[in-house]
Amino acid sequence: MLFRSPAIILYCSSVEALVNERFSLKEKSAPENCKSLITIIRDGLDDNRSLSYKIKNAHQILSEGCTAKLGDATLQNFVALIDVRNAFIHYNPDFGDVFEWPKRLENALKRSRVKQIVGNWDYTFRTMPFVTWAYNTTSEMIKCFLFEKDEVERFFRI
Repeated sequence: MLFRSPAIILYCSSVEALVNERFSLKEKSAPENCKSLITIIRDGLDDNRSLSYKIKNAHQILSEGCTAKLGDATLQNFVALIDVRNAFIHYNPDFGDVFEWPKRLENALKRSRVKQIVGNWDYTFRTMPFVTWAYNTTSEMIKCFLFEKDEVERFFRI
């Protein structure tokens, strides 16, 4: 159980890194008159809009030629996973109340269909079934930003 929360953080970070890489490649290959527009859009992902809005916007710009389409279930699962990642990173002792979970994590519990363990919320989100759901969710997101079938296979090769 020791390294499961860092795995979740790493899964989410890998999606973020891939999206950033795709923006850089898109910017380098774009005609000169489009480069500033791509930069504005990429930098605009840091504004205060919802995460799902930002991901949809990024996917719309970067998805030409991608192997998978971004479905609502994949998007909502990833947003729920990001909430768990943020809770691990910005841990607050107040989250540890046995009877009251942070509201923002209820969606992740529901979407992952993991059995809630009585006790601190972090025990539930460090179980192997949840980590497996996190891996699968991240894998689906990554496929939405990869271009070719062999690129998908290379990305997931261990």
